[in-house]
Amino acid sequence: MKILTLLRYSFPFPLTNGIRHLTMSTPSLPPSIIATHANGVAEITLNRPDKLNSFTRAMHGELRTALDKTHADSSVRAILITGAGRGFCAGQDLEDVIDPATGKPGAVGN
Repeated sequence: MKILTLLRYSFPFPLTNGIRHLTMSTPSLPPSIIATHANGVAEITLNRPDKLNSFTRAMHGELRTALDKTHADSSVRAILITGAGRGFCAGQDLEDVIDPATGKPGAVGN
C-alpha cells in the first residue's frame, strides 16, 4: 500500500548507472534545476548556489516541467526538493522582478 505519493517523474533520457538525469538550462549557462531519479526517489536540486538558489521566472518554468515529468512516471514513489550549496532557497531573485512601469525585468528600486 502506498502511504504517500507526492509526485511522479518521467525521463525521456537513457538510464545511466541506475540514475536518470534531467537538466534544464540554456547552452551557455549551468542548469538552474537538476533532476535525478533512482530507486523510486526523484531528487530535484535548485542549482544557483552563488545566489543562495534565489528563484527566477526561468527556474519556475523549469521546476514546473520537472514536476510534470515526475508526475507522469509511476516508478517514482517520493520526491526530494533540495538546494545546492549552503542554502535551500533565499526566495525570489529581486533582480528578476518585472518593473510595472516598463513591463521589463529589472531590480527592485531601480
